[in-house]
Amino acid sequence: MPASPGPSYMNISPKHGVSLFETLVVLGILSVLLAISLPYLGQARESARSLQCLNQLKQQGLGMQFLVGKDNSWRERLDDLLLNCPSASVNQIEQNRNGQDLPTSTYMVVASGTATRESQITPNHPDAAKHRNGFSSCSDSRFVFDGLSNTVSAGDAVFDLSVKSPDSDDVCDRFQFGGLYTEFSWTYGSTGVPLNAIRRNEVPFEQREIAFGSHHVGGANMLFLDGHVSFVSEGISAATWSALGTIDNGDIVDGY
Repeated sequence: MPASPGPSYMNISPKHGVSLFETLVVLGILSVLLAISLPYLGQARESARSLQCLNQLKQQGLGMQFLVGKDNSWRERLDDLLLNCPSASVNQIEQNRNGQDLPTSTYMVVASGTATRESQITPNHPDAAKHRNGFSSCSDSRFVFDGLSNTVSAGDAVFDLSVKSPDSDDVCDRFQFGGLYTEFSWTYGSTGVPLNAIRRNEVPFEQREIAFGSHHVGGANMLFLDGHVSFVSEGISAATWSALGTIDNGDIVDGY
């Protein structure tokens, strides 16, 4: 009988591990893909935060509609509606200049469409009657003759303790406990100064402290008196931005 054939070593594949070169190639590809995707992930997160911010403003609008016109205490309770934008890295509690621990806020109510300094919207100031022409100066939407859909009532504001007055110890702080009984710039702002002016060092501090602005790129989220919310670009014209803040100036709002 013929001898049985021995095992054939020609058909057995040798074991082959992953080489260092192949590992480096794969890691390189993954690094490139990660670098490409990170900006999009960041944009997606910011889009989600901006959407949450708009929703918070929407809820504030509902609260304002419920409170306004009921009694005169709405201005005091309005502070309870001011929260923090999800895009803003702000502590929930900060100390004011008097050492008090107070809840922070990154939203303000529109007190004027023409004021360029805090004193112009402070009660009992000679300029107050002229410049306090925003919604917070009245208690009934029937007095908003410029149209509810063309008038902003609240919006994004930046809390930034690094923005300081060159002439005093004043800073751009926002606190929920504010309003009529303390600093107006805590919770009241004006569209009479440029949007996001707080980020412009060349703008006087007295304008920066009452300026609306945000941590969103290129503009800020604003609440309108008819209840809708919208992102307003910082490229908006000064005339249109001012017109959005007044209630009875007869301004014409031509796109924004």
